[in-house]
Amino acid sequence: MLFGYFSMISEILKPDTEMVISFSGGKDSSAMLSYLCELYPDIPKHVVWADTGFEHDGLAKWNDEIAKKFNLIIHRVSNPNKDFFLMVRKRKKFPSPSCRQCTSNLKVGPIETWVRQNVKTKNIIMCSGLRAEESVAREKLQPLKLDTQMTNSKRTVHDFLPIHHWTEGQVKDFLKSSGIPLHDCYNYLSRLSCQVCIFNKKRELKAIKANNPEAFEKICELEGEIGFTFKPNGKLTEYIKSKFDNQMGLFD
Repeated sequence: MLFGYFSMISEILKPDTEMVISFSGGKDSSAMLSYLCELYPDIPKHVVWADTGFEHDGLAKWNDEIAKKFNLIIHRVSNPNKDFFLMVRKRKKFPSPSCRQCTSNLKVGPIETWVRQNVKTKNIIMCSGLRAEESVAREKLQPLKLDTQMTNSKRTVHDFLPIHHWTEGQVKDFLKSSGIPLHDCYNYLSRLSCQVCIFNKKRELKAIKANNPEAFEKICELEGEIGFTFKPNGKLTEYIKSKFDNQMGLFD
């Protein structure tokens, strides 16, 4: 079951190419990891997980176990100056679809810093499991492009979306055929992210309150502490009971 951009990627592969795989432990990044190991077994790979400080319990062990299936290790990175909670307290507001500091400050930034400090080859391919089906914005992303911010006189970096054109069904089928299970959070959530995420819809927030009440309560307490609500239509406890569910599509 191979769905790839063979001609596109072959044009940039060099003898010293190494891959950096952004990994979360979710279904898409797990499928991507398995897929890349199947397609390019001889290319050195660095699997990097950005810990935001609000991850699901046991996720570090879960990620380690998946990486071990491919004889790889997880490089766990984080922002040395703040986690999710400190970021919110300093800003006195939560991230939003239009201002996703959780992504830029706690994920992308730490991963890029790790790459600059640890990957010494001149040719790097940064791999991410984003898919077109997830949102209009992601549909418009280029599956392969030069990363102009990371590229300099010492290295050439490309951003690659290996499963950009896969459907959710293809992802789950590929995981099943690869013997990779889904994380338990998929029993009540559509995606693995922070324990409570700004992109959770109302039904998911209700499910979080029922299945992970401690995480739900942390957000409620933080709302009271900073005087700013997680959702625009009132406190979280009120929002899940309201008629509102005006969450924008993922990254739209």
